[in-house]
Formats: sequence, C-alpha cells, structure tokens
Amino acid sequence: MKRATTSGGPYTTIASPFTTSYTDSGLTNGTTYYYVISAVNSAGESPDSSQVSATPQLLPPAPPTNLNASMDNRNSGVINLRWTQSSSGASSSQ
Repeated sequence: MKRATTSGGPYTTIASPFTTSYTDSGLTNGTTYYYVISAVNSAGESPDSSQVSATPQLLPPAPPTNLNASMDNRNSGVINLRWTQSSSGASSSQ
C-alpha cells in the first residue's frame, strides 16, 4: 500500500497488508491523499494499480436529542428547556 499527497506520486509505502483491506489513520482533514497498491512475491513486485484518492473531512456532530420545553411554575414568562447532549464530540449546544 503506497500513499502520496500529490497526484501521480511520488508514493511512500505505508503498509504491506496480507488482506484485501486496510484502514489508513492519523491523516489530516482536508488533505487529499492518493493511493496505489502492488503485489509482491519472491519473483518481485508488480506494477502499481490505478490510483485512487480520498479526502478525510471532519464531520459535524450528531444533533442533541430529547429536547423538552416546560413552563416554569415558579416564574411567569419563563420556559425551561432540557435535552440530551450529542454523543459524538460536540463542544457546545446552540
């Protein structure tokens, strides 16, 4: 498995998996990565596969759930709002 940040390379070998899948992690969101793969045996290495590319992105968090509004029995003109916070890394609610 080889990766580059420029289309067409130069590529750097990042892994030599014995399976037909690989998860590349620790990447920078917003950067496009280009990949090729080749096969290797005792006779040598095959030519590279066709190039593919992917750009990891930071996804927004899931929305908060269970929003509930109730009137405040002690204060006229007040509504109390309560919800369950997002479980996927939100830093605040708006």
